[in-house]
Amino acid sequence: MGITPLKLWRFSIATLIGIIPTSFFLAHVGGELMATNFKEMLSGMMTASLFFLLPIVIAMVIFYRHGQFKNR
Repeated sequence: MGITPLKLWRFSIATLIGIIPTSFFLAHVGGELMATNFKEMLSGMMTASLFFLLPIVIAMVIFYRHGQFKNR
């Protein structure tokens, strides 16, 4: 046991679940950067950006509609 009551096996699983998608994404981007086809690289990066930014935009719209961004 360490500073937190989090078990080592739970920490390991959560870390792997968080790292694996990022690793695949970075490997894909690196491979596309090495390729000379700029259009494919740009379309892949735009698609990845859409998947990363879309949930943030949706959450902002929901919070705005429910009045979470109002000054208190």
